[in-house]
Amino acid sequence: MLCLPDETHKARQCDTTRPECRKCRKRGWKCPGYRDLNALRIVDETQKQFTRFSGDKDKEEEEEVPAAGSSKNIIIRQYVPPGARHKSPRGSTAVSSYPSPVSSQASSPNRNRSPPFIYNQSQSPDQIPQCIGTPVGEQVYSYFLSNFVVGTSLRNHGYLDFLFPLLAKNPPGQRDHPLPLAFTATAMIAFAARQKVPDLLPRAEATYLRALEATFKAIGDPARARDNSTLACVTLLTTFEQLRPSRPSYRKAEAFGSHLDGAVALLKMRGQDVFQTAVGRKIFIILRALLVSRSICYATPLEPELYNLTDAFEQEPAQRRFAELSLRAADIRVAIERLLGGWGPSHAAAIEPTREAILAVLHDADALEAEYAEHFRTLPFAWKAMTVRYLRQTDPTIMSGIPYQGRVDAYIDMFICYMLNWARAARLYTRNTSLRCRAWLLGPEVDYRDTADYAASQRGGAEIIEDIVASVPYVFGAARVGGSGQTQATTAVPSGGSYQPPSLAGVFVMWPVFAAASSDFATEAQRTFLKRTLKYISEEIGIGQAAILAGYNLRTPSMPIAYTRMKQFEQLGKPFHGVASGSAARTTMASGLSDIVRTTGSVISSSPSPPPAYHLPRQHMPLRMLLHEQQDLPTPGHKV
Repeated sequence: MLCLPDETHKARQCDTTRPECRKCRKRGWKCPGYRDLNALRIVDETQKQFTRFSGDKDKEEEEEVPAAGSSKNIIIRQYVPPGARHKSPRGSTAVSSYPSPVSSQASSPNRNRSPPFIYNQSQSPDQIPQCIGTPVGEQVYSYFLSNFVVGTSLRNHGYLDFLFPLLAKNPPGQRDHPLPLAFTATAMIAFAARQKVPDLLPRAEATYLRALEATFKAIGDPARARDNSTLACVTLLTTFEQLRPSRPSYRKAEAFGSHLDGAVALLKMRGQDVFQTAVGRKIFIILRALLVSRSICYATPLEPELYNLTDAFEQEPAQRRFAELSLRAADIRVAIERLLGGWGPSHAAAIEPTREAILAVLHDADALEAEYAEHFRTLPFAWKAMTVRYLRQTDPTIMSGIPYQGRVDAYIDMFICYMLNWARAARLYTRNTSLRCRAWLLGPEVDYRDTADYAASQRGGAEIIEDIVASVPYVFGAARVGGSGQTQATTAVPSGGSYQPPSLAGVFVMWPVFAAASSDFATEAQRTFLKRTLKYISEEIGIGQAAILAGYNLRTPSMPIAYTRMKQFEQLGKPFHGVASGSAARTTMASGLSDIVRTTGSVISSSPSPPPAYHLPRQHMPLRMLLHEQQDLPTPGHKV
């Protein structure tokens, strides 16, 4: 890579360090910066550093080695994945690109070998320790930038690339500003989780607490609360909670949610002022996606201000349409939870369900699914998935030894894959809502799975899950295009190293994978693959939130339907087949519902009776107009 030329010097070889090239700094030259963020290539100089420190002098220019300190030191060696434990040629630098069949502009650092790290226990908690040959801080920051900031998209520069202009004003190292603290804490937790450096976790936690305290002070200041850097701090803190390993799930969920609630408060205070800068617009897109995903998954109501901001926000048509549909999907998810409750007594219904209210939610869910299907059908060609190959049993395994058989789809870039997969997850939850409504309307003594609507929903859900499954190999490198133009089933790169997918890939795909793995429409083979994918994201990619998702053993919509039927049986005064009644039934449902559903498939007390007669559907009307109108169910042939 070359630094941009200035008035007195020609373009020079750049060593890709931040915030400026060290070669320029050493010679006293002003470094104008890099040519293009999308063309940034992070070069692995691990072998060079290891060789120089071991005593083998090469022709590389000498660099100052930081002192290790006089107090007790801790030696940390970087984690090396099992598939990458082989010797690479001396002095070689392996650079791998993101597995897009269209673009290979960005890169992910190859981590085959790395020097031991030394950090001094006498250092302050927010200081990143030093390493032999190269400060660990540079490796931590370079890792975070290449995995979360610098993008691989043809449409966007990166995911957290709004940090570049903000950190230029407040670079890492400042102890009184929340943004450098939040950036340092998140970079350290990401590096420690992915590279298996447990001794770095306490320092990341300590820096996180300092960032939290500084952020609270900034929010309390009316002037600073309106600054983009404060909103960026909250975004980084939510990322920290997603990456944080080894913490009880309820505490992690509470902290993650509290940061998002803080982001909502800041967005409400700023209003459309957040759209005045490119940085504010980018932060809004990220926070809106996080808020909507939390609402769809946890049935958390959205603030009305989020709808107003979305209406006022100008965006590319396809992305804007996805945003509008996702907001409606979140509304429907919240509505069904308020009416029928969730998985057990701890998620009870907020209001007594009525036939009119259930019908209103059903019609909204059916209409939303139809609009989702139409939007997918009319997407531009650049948004379409491309089937690049089929993997068979004889092909190599992927993702650290996970076997996969089936279709492999590729996309123009990871961001498009991310948005499509989240839309697919929203469609699965919307279909679950439709089936929950239909099961409630049929009553507890009729098997909802014997209807034509269930068969149609099952076919559509299976197609959605197949699309999600087919995207996973691409996200983690199995759809890469080699030098000959042929797709590769393995994660090997031409230089002989092992491809390391960016950590952001795990963040993007874990929730859609969880939605597909929890669906009744997934096959056992698909469920096994998806569960192993979540485990891989947690253990190899270093995303702590994926470990929580991998531990759940849920089935939707059958499990919430089973709990609803238990309550319906109690209201009818009939025995609940296979489970005790009353409080004992509620305890059993809360603790062992998965076993009941896995054994019986559904919860019924008598043989299924024929479904009632259906009538022609009427035109869809908004939820608010249907609250006091009684309507009939659609025809069995109506596709959900």
